[in-house]
Amino acid sequence: MTTIEEYHYLDALTEFIRRCDQEEVMLAWIKNRCLNILNVLPIEKSSPLNPVRVVGVGCGNGIMDVQILRELSSLSAFTQQIAVEPNDSELLRFKARIEEDERLKSFTFDWIHATTEGFEATMNQLIAEGAFPKVHFVHMLQMLYHARDVDSTISNYYRALLDGGVMLITIASKKNNDLFKSFLDLEPKRNKQTPKNKKRYGDDVTRVLRRLGLKYDIENVIYHLDITECFKEDSKSGKLLLDFICLTNAAQVYQTLTTSDRDRLMKRLLDHCEQHPDGRVTVRLSFDAIVVTKSSEQTLLTPSSADSSAVENKMDAQ
Repeated sequence: MTTIEEYHYLDALTEFIRRCDQEEVMLAWIKNRCLNILNVLPIEKSSPLNPVRVVGVGCGNGIMDVQILRELSSLSAFTQQIAVEPNDSELLRFKARIEEDERLKSFTFDWIHATTEGFEATMNQLIAEGAFPKVHFVHMLQMLYHARDVDSTISNYYRALLDGGVMLITIASKKNNDLFKSFLDLEPKRNKQTPKNKKRYGDDVTRVLRRLGLKYDIENVIYHLDITECFKEDSKSGKLLLDFICLTNAAQVYQTLTTSDRDRLMKRLLDHCEQHPDGRVTVRLSFDAIVVTKSSEQTLLTPSSADSSAVENKMDAQ
C-alpha cells in the first residue's frame, strides 16, 4: 500500500464522513432493524450478576455502539460491553458518550485498547482456561477491512458466542456501489495488490461464512457520497476525498496514480454519478449488514473441510 501519514488518513476519513450520509443511514438502520435482531438473544434471565454480554470490535468513538446499547436497554437493564479499539482518542470519545447518556448509567464497560488480533489472543487464552464468560452479542461494524485474517477473526468471535448469540457485521458492498464501478478501469492495479491491501467487501465475508459452514442473513443498505469538491482543482476537501476514495479502492493516494489513470478515474466518476440541479454531484454506495446466529446444530468448520455451498437468507426490509 502506498502509505500516507496517519494524520492525513484521518483527515481524509473525516472528509469522507462529512461528505456522505453513511453515519446517518447506519444509525437509522440500527434504530429500525437492530431491535428485531436483539430480540432473539437468550437474555430472559439477565441480572446484575448475569448481565447481557456484548463485544464491540473496532468500536471507534462509540456512536454506533451507543445506539445499539440504547436499543438493548429496552430489553435488559443489565449489560456489560467489552469495547475493543486500538485508538486511545476514540476510546476517550466513546467514554464521554456513555457518561452523557442517562439510559446507560447501569451498564458496565471494559475498555480494551487493542487491535482485534491482540484481543482475540487474550480472549482465546481465557476461554481455554474457562475464565471468559461467553457473550450474547458481537458486532463488527465497518472494521473487517483492518483484520489480518478474516477467517480467524470470525471463527474466534463465533466461538465466543453463547448458543443463540448473534454476530452482526457491516462492510462495504459491491452492489449499488458506483465507486466500485468507477475503479474497474484500474483493475490491473487492483490485481497487483497484496491480499492485505485489497479492499474487502460483503461477498468476501459471505464467502468466509460459507467456508466455515455458517448460515447468515444479509441486507444491502444504500447511502450517498457528495463528490462535488473532487471536480474543483484547488479544493483541499476534494483532494482529501480523492485520497480516501483511492486508498480504499486502489490502495494508494490519488496523486500516485498515473496521469492516465487519474483522467480515466475522473471520467468514470462522471459516468456513474448523479448531477443535481443545485450543482451537487453524488455517487451511490452501499454496505451489507450480515447477521449470524449461533446454533448448537451448526458445527464451525475449518476452511479446508467446509462445504462451499451458499447458505444465505435475505433480511426482510422493515
